[in-house]
Amino acid sequence: MEINGVAHEPGLEVVIHRDRSYVVKLEPKGTVEVEAPGEPSLRDAVEEEIRVLEAWKALAEYIGKSIEKGEEGRVIIVGGVDVGKTTLTTLLANSMLERGVKPFIVDTDLGQANIGLPGFVTGSLHCRPTVWHRQLKPEFAFFVGSITPSGFEERVVAGALFVVERALERHGVRPILVDTDGWFRGAEALAYKLKLISALKPMHVVHIKDEDEPSEVEERVRAFCKGIRAEHHVLQAPPARKKRSRVDRIFLRGEKLVSPERRRRAFICPLETPILGTLTLGVGSPLSDSERDSLSRELGVRVLYGERQDRRIILLVKDHAKHPSMKNAIAIPIHRLKGMILGLADESGNHVGWGIVVGFDETRRAFVIETEHSGDISHAISGMIKFDGTTVYMERTLW
Repeated sequence: MEINGVAHEPGLEVVIHRDRSYVVKLEPKGTVEVEAPGEPSLRDAVEEEIRVLEAWKALAEYIGKSIEKGEEGRVIIVGGVDVGKTTLTTLLANSMLERGVKPFIVDTDLGQANIGLPGFVTGSLHCRPTVWHRQLKPEFAFFVGSITPSGFEERVVAGALFVVERALERHGVRPILVDTDGWFRGAEALAYKLKLISALKPMHVVHIKDEDEPSEVEERVRAFCKGIRAEHHVLQAPPARKKRSRVDRIFLRGEKLVSPERRRRAFICPLETPILGTLTLGVGSPLSDSERDSLSRELGVRVLYGERQDRRIILLVKDHAKHPSMKNAIAIPIHRLKGMILGLADESGNHVGWGIVVGFDETRRAFVIETEHSGDISHAISGMIKFDGTTVYMERTLW
């Protein structure tokens, strides 16, 4: 039995996530037994589905031949929502493994992250055949701080370049496959994808085209690829594929964060570990105890932490200020930051983990976070995403 370029010997069991759908190829007289809650969806593939799969496999073979051992050929897969970009990325990776080459996969989909967590650009070496590269663990990560690239385009590009650079340092020259998000409609989205293509300098750009995609999109991507001397390939999206509902997307987004492993608690004191990003702390002059007491009386709420940053004062307060009008001061209620996801970085700038803000320790003047990371960190990176225990979501105004 073959699924997504992986041949399985008789008697083996394959687990298919409820979010995925695949064409299963059986040997003559082969049988497959399906166990699933409810009624499993299994039927004979129609001719068009087979034709699309064969076209995908033929392109994987062509790209594999064009990237010989010892070369760094880069491949970027682009297209709209739910057209099969992730499935094709895994198929390409499996095809390269068949040739004895281990490719490195970069995942730039912030909202529907496969290798890492939502809000991160991540990457990992593809060492063994898999049906879905969501099974990989991230080797390198870059925290963008958003579950959509809109407004964060530059950080996604920077993150992709960061992950590629670290991959080359650790693993040497090898093929690099870049899986992208489904934001592909409109001038801003197209400009962002072209910027990503320009920065990564691929040999191949694979464009999976949906049936209702405007024809000018293909024309513009092809013309851009010609200008940077990248081969542009157009594939048809599978005619029948799993399309995620909003509920499915929300479930997948929070799936990796619902884990007992993150129950370890740690402390981030801005005086020792700066926080950089949408919330920036630890880069100014901390207020004295007497200054905090004075401001507490003026605002009508206890000030937990404060610092001067150039011409403004940033304050963390116990609750909403009773007298909020105070010139050049920003008072942030600490409960508004609960659930905020932080990226954690080491002294080399590697984004080595993540943490979720669960409170503030007044004695230590430090944020209390839940995290899987147990090593040292040099700074934290803040963004606009939160986790409420089940759901990862954006909050444009954190306070």
